Amino acid sequence: MNFSLIIPVFNNSESIDELFIKIKSVFDNFNANQKHKLEIIFVDDFSKDSSIKKIETLLHDDFIKIKLISLKINHGQRLATLIGLKKATFDKLIVMSADLQDDPEYLLNFFKKFISGSQLIVGMRSETNENILKRFTSWIHYKLIRIEIKKYPLNGTDFYGFDRKIFEEYIAIDNYFLNLADLFKVSESYDFFYYKKKKRKHGKSQYNFLTRLDLSLDQIICTCRWPLRLLMFMGSLLAFFSLLSILVLIFIYFYYGTPITGWRSAISTMLFFFGILLFSISLLSEYIYRILIILRKPNIESIKDIKDI
Repeated sequence: MNFSLIIPVFNNSESIDELFIKIKSVFDNFNANQKHKLEIIFVDDFSKDSSIKKIETLLHDDFIKIKLISLKINHGQRLATLIGLKKATFDKLIVMSADLQDDPEYLLNFFKKFISGSQLIVGMRSETNENILKRFTSWIHYKLIRIEIKKYPLNGTDFYGFDRKIFEEYIAIDNYFLNLADLFKVSESYDFFYYKKKKRKHGKSQYNFLTRLDLSLDQIICTCRWPLRLLMFMGSLLAFFSLLSILVLIFIYFYYGTPITGWRSAISTMLFFFGILLFSISLLSEYIYRILIILRKPNIESIKDIKDI
């Protein structure tokens, strides 16, 4: 059985050598009988450091092949991973990060589970070393995703693998905003193992608060329909209570003869409804923006070079 390992790279020059040594050690021990092959696809997402030069110096053998894909512009981890998956040679596909936070030792779990017949395998984070703010915002994000996709990993993942059949169904969605949440719509059942996400040893994450927020919005809006249903429910509820309050005021006026006076209640009510309206329009505009992007079908194949190392 042969495997393709896709690794998106962005300014990871300090971790490349150690990453490759660990991957090679795990695969060599697994492949002691020399029945398997491993293709490692590094997708350089327009790095500013010496990541490409480091990858070009890696030494391989007859059982481990290295492919380097260099992109013309920075696409982000999601699209860089997708480009690498499309260029994979073998039918068993694995995705992992280049920052060593996902220990290559866990690759053995993927190899064994693929051999046992698993089609979709997920590394489930049992623990992370992120700060409190990141853990809290990530927890909110995953909770919101799981409203729609019950089988989505509780703590998320970027360490996963699937076979060619699952990938073909996944890519057939043909969506510019195709993301990991869509994968769990294709297949709700999957095999998994737990692992501890390590603390970053080199460099810093490319995700700040704004980029994490943008990624979260993309994933929720392009995958889930519950925000629209929530707006519909809120609108219906507000309309009902507004109508009820009007009927109560009319009843009081005609039955008790009490005049309807005062401007504060009217202003407060108007501001409340204006806030709800503004929020609704903003959310709908996010959906419309993403629909336009999808209709344009932007070219993500901005590959500068592909070479076998």
